[in-house]
Amino acid sequence: MKIYLAIITYLDPSTWQTGTLYFGSKGYTSQPGDTPAANQYFDGRLKVSGDYDAHVFRDGLTAGMGDGGFGKIRVINKDGAYDRLKNFCFDGQSITILRGDDKAALSTFRTVFTGVMCTPSVTWSFVDFQIRDYTTLLATPISWMAFLGNNVPFSTGIEGTTDDLINKSKPLGLGYNRGATPALVNATNSIWMLHGYGRIQSVVAVTIGLIAQTLDTSQGTNGDCATLDALYAATPAAGKYCTCLALGLIRLGSGTGNAVVTCDFRGDADPAFGGYAGTVPQILQRIVQKYVRKPRTNFLAAGSDQFSSWSASGGMVVGGPASIAPLPGMNTAQLTGGAGAALSLNVAYPTNLANGSLYVQGTGSVTLKIADAGAPTNCFFLTFNLATGAITDLQTQGQALGPQYTVSGFVTDGNIQIAPNGYWRIWTCGQPNQSFTNVLVSLVKNDSQPVNVAGPMLTNLRTPPAYTAPGATAYDPPLGLTIDAASFAAVSAAVTAEGGYYVPAGDTTNISDVMNGLCVGPSLWFIFNRVGDMICGQLAKPSATAAPKRVFYPTRNVKGSFDWQPFFQSTDQSPAWRIVVEGDHNNSPMNKADIASTLWTGNPLLVAWATNEWRQVLAQDDSVRYVHLLACELKFTSYLSSLADCQAHAARMLAFYSSPPGRYALTVTDEDADDINVGDTVAIVQTRLGFGNLAVNALVLGISDNRENGKTTLTLAALPPAA
Repeated sequence: MKIYLAIITYLDPSTWQTGTLYFGSKGYTSQPGDTPAANQYFDGRLKVSGDYDAHVFRDGLTAGMGDGGFGKIRVINKDGAYDRLKNFCFDGQSITILRGDDKAALSTFRTVFTGVMCTPSVTWSFVDFQIRDYTTLLATPISWMAFLGNNVPFSTGIEGTTDDLINKSKPLGLGYNRGATPALVNATNSIWMLHGYGRIQSVVAVTIGLIAQTLDTSQGTNGDCATLDALYAATPAAGKYCTCLALGLIRLGSGTGNAVVTCDFRGDADPAFGGYAGTVPQILQRIVQKYVRKPRTNFLAAGSDQFSSWSASGGMVVGGPASIAPLPGMNTAQLTGGAGAALSLNVAYPTNLANGSLYVQGTGSVTLKIADAGAPTNCFFLTFNLATGAITDLQTQGQALGPQYTVSGFVTDGNIQIAPNGYWRIWTCGQPNQSFTNVLVSLVKNDSQPVNVAGPMLTNLRTPPAYTAPGATAYDPPLGLTIDAASFAAVSAAVTAEGGYYVPAGDTTNISDVMNGLCVGPSLWFIFNRVGDMICGQLAKPSATAAPKRVFYPTRNVKGSFDWQPFFQSTDQSPAWRIVVEGDHNNSPMNKADIASTLWTGNPLLVAWATNEWRQVLAQDDSVRYVHLLACELKFTSYLSSLADCQAHAARMLAFYSSPPGRYALTVTDEDADDINVGDTVAIVQTRLGFGNLAVNALVLGISDNRENGKTTLTLAALPPAA
């Protein structure tokens, strides 16, 4: 007997511990040594076992992220045994749905859905869970790092000031971008930021009011400064610029006045992720690998949460563990000593933004300080009264760390959080000077009251994330995304066109919108398959020679009608005779008045380019209109970087849409389709609609499961041999 099993994770906010629930459409116990759970009983309360719905190019035209990937599971709760679930946190937690034989080992079950949970509704008889695939993780802004606004007045810093950039998101450049407007991060030194997320590949051109600036190769190494200190020391000549590719920065040698500064550049080239990502498939992978999951690394040395490696001074005494920890399994220590007693740790720190946090329990006053180990007066700190829960001081000392932007003192940021078991989590954050090579993390007692400490953490985030053990890296969201390597490899081999997408400072464009925009050019799609991997493909006619994953016969598998409709929905449902593609995006179209007047007559082609956002190419076939009198024109806006690639795409799309495949709906048993994914090739044997009782290959564009009636409807693209 075929049954469904559901494995669901949750977080209990009362203990901060995670747990797992196991349900089945029938009671089931896994075998000893079985995977993924041995000797595990699945409570037979699963009434609705979750539908899987996934479609790409549902309208036949829209590239990018597929839609669907949602459903519901229902757990029987008439005896109230699972009323407690209303107290747990399920949103964002994982769910896996399996299908198999109730007499077989769990390891033989097939995964039919993997995704995330939403908050359940608990009624008198049921617990209903809404489920989603991982597309929900893409509905967040791609640029998540914010400017701190703490530059040293008239001196150093690349975080802007409280008057301009504070709290705005940093710019981000992917692939090749033209006419990008950088953020002025240091007006004193005319330093501009193109990309706030590490190394970029190259700066191709810089203009002020469209007047070209040239690279000053006398600065740094052939015009590139390896560090921020070197960029500070650089003196590019008037009309020239130099770069700091490692930090995505340029420095101008001329004043800009009110003129617009624009740059052509190749963006994210992070060596940690393989260097420059230039083609559209490469950029899509870079987004998933780097910008969906935000790393949270505790840069303290492994084991330092036991405090044995910390240095005690000023009469600080480090005692044994406290009677209770803020979180299960966390190491603690009891600290005694008078005012001025300190516990410190010297850390080799790789970044210029530091956030220190610590869990503290007691009734006295303590100070958490982050300092330059070589010059301890350069520091920022937070002083906290454990008895009242009040912050009594927030400061930075020394110009290296920047000015105040709160009324209470000189500080970058700092706050407190209530933690379990009577603990507070205190934290402070600032921007150490670029010359820092080591950071000194210290906890200082301000009176003789004993305190308990736990969970020291040093990160490069502006506010402290969920706790991560020293020396460890975790991610937000913890589930992350997995790329289907085979599908991305195939698309990467087929699509070599360079693309680009620029997100300027303060822009809140979502990850999904960036990925969708990039997909339009080469007509790519992406979606999550049944096991939760992101798969990617290119819109194409089905291959007649591909080996089908399954053959569907009308008397054996098919459990419903077999329907045809046009592949895409135009006004009159007619093919396309002309394709228009926009590309070669100008990120900062200018008014003619903003352009130096000498260029109006001296370089009118450049002026024409600068005053328009997009360039257009087209491909057309007049013969299509001889057959289809109502043939249509289709227009696509792409982020392909060159007009030549846009032209090639237009020709490819004309070949597809002037004689598109048919769109077919085929209903089959869910058992025959529970391993079918979007992008698979299947074969159809039919006597009608031109199939001639032959096995004709079709490309799967959509899947809709209905677990209650045991049927799955497949949306297919096919070209039968006869009309």
